[in-house]
Amino acid sequence: MAFARTGKAPLIGLYPEALSLPRANIVGLLRHEFGHLAAPRASEQGADDLAARVGGRLIKYDRRLIQTVGRGCYPRPLNIHR
Repeated sequence: MAFARTGKAPLIGLYPEALSLPRANIVGLLRHEFGHLAAPRASEQGADDLAARVGGRLIKYDRRLIQTVGRGCYPRPLNIHR
């Protein structure tokens, strides 16, 4: 749903369909990607953990396995890319 590019010009993008998600998902997606920009070598869980430390809320995964700051499971489920 989102991607981050590191290098000279950091970029975070959202696929258009992500904008139809609930606000909690959009915030979770963006915070996760900011975690990658801040720590380019961080694992997926590492990006979540950094985002949580900075943003003050855990990055969880909803029933669709999409990042959220709302209801969901923590840590990142083992059955998705780590």
